[in-house]
Amino acid sequence: MRPSYRTALFLGVIAGLAAQAVAADLALEEIVVTAQKREQRLQDVPVAVSAISGEMIAAQGITRIEDISQLSPSLSVSPGIKSTSGGLNIRGIGNYGTFGIQVEPAVLVVFDDVSQVQSGQAFSTMIDVERIEVLRGPQNTLFGKNASAGVVNIVSRAPSDEFEAS
Repeated sequence: MRPSYRTALFLGVIAGLAAQAVAADLALEEIVVTAQKREQRLQDVPVAVSAISGEMIAAQGITRIEDISQLSPSLSVSPGIKSTSGGLNIRGIGNYGTFGIQVEPAVLVVFDDVSQVQSGQAFSTMIDVERIEVLRGPQNTLFGKNASAGVVNIVSRAPSDEFEAS
């Protein structure tokens, strides 16, 4: 029995629709970062950025800044003796927390567009984090003199209209 023209056309349309559905499932997610103090697609940012989403943070069970180094290979965290004397290093540059609070950090930590004076202030529990951006390399033009090695930008989730708890 020979397939008819209508059957071939029908099978072709079904195959085309299935291919479109598979292509829609495989589409890349657009990543939006604020590495240059404005929202941009990660592809358009001319800075070396590691963007870590809130879903990835929750999936890995990350609750402290010390655990971020698992997801950003260029970032290393060295907790100090006191909670305020810890240090962050990007690409091996930074202070290791051994100098105390007298030395200005080389890695700037920014929580919701507010710069932290010392990198040790970042050593606290992270709650409701939307994303974390690790900007590698000197960022002095946008973030000031304490960003000579890089910036760790932590963005909190925006409040919602409905009550929720985690």
